[in-house]
Amino acid sequence: MAAAHVHWPHDEENVGMLIIGNLDNDGYLKEPPLADIADEAQVSPEFAQNVLTKLQGFDPVGVCARSLSECLLIQARHIGADDDILVKMITEHLGNLEKKNYQAIARDLKEPVEEIYEAAKVIMTLNPKPGHEYSTEEPHYITPDVYVHKVGDKFFVVPNDDGLPKLKISSFYKTALGGNGKAKSTFKTSCARRSGSSARSSSGSGRSSRSPSRSSSSSASSSKKASRI
Repeated sequence: MAAAHVHWPHDEENVGMLIIGNLDNDGYLKEPPLADIADEAQVSPEFAQNVLTKLQGFDPVGVCARSLSECLLIQARHIGADDDILVKMITEHLGNLEKKNYQAIARDLKEPVEEIYEAAKVIMTLNPKPGHEYSTEEPHYITPDVYVHKVGDKFFVVPNDDGLPKLKISSFYKTALGGNGKAKSTFKTSCARRSGSSARSSSGSGRSSRSPSRSSSSSASSSKKASRI
């Protein structure tokens, strides 16, 4: 903000720093209320409001607003587009503007729909989040576990499988389980061979485990012969 290039009296600077320190990532002053900031700085609410008005005149235009309508009005005044129709559209018809319901705005304001549309085009050039371009915080997106879709009068819950590993069955095993004779025979032979390999491996380890006992018996026999000599 351009406030850094302006000389501020100490009490105004104190209030200004409190306001700036409480801005959110979009440049809005939503919490705490300005009256609480005035109490903390030990100044009157009117004094705090004057400081806030000064800050709202710095770049980016619209910063330090307390609501979307205030933010847009600050920018409209800055570009000299704050005529009666545009001001009423911002203060009374933001919902209809969002839905582009220009007919409803025209009926309520008793103005031609063409003028409403022209004012809407000006409003669309304004920045609803003036502080966003200065924010360094990355957005955090939430991935849902399920999606709920409405079809007619019914709701359908669909699990979100994005990012989950995909399990696939080999076409060979799929064919064997499906009853193909040749594939089934090959599948059984393959299983039998694997079972045979496992059995031989087990018996081999059993023979090697008995070798030490024969060795021990030979040692004992040699020992007896030595004692007879």
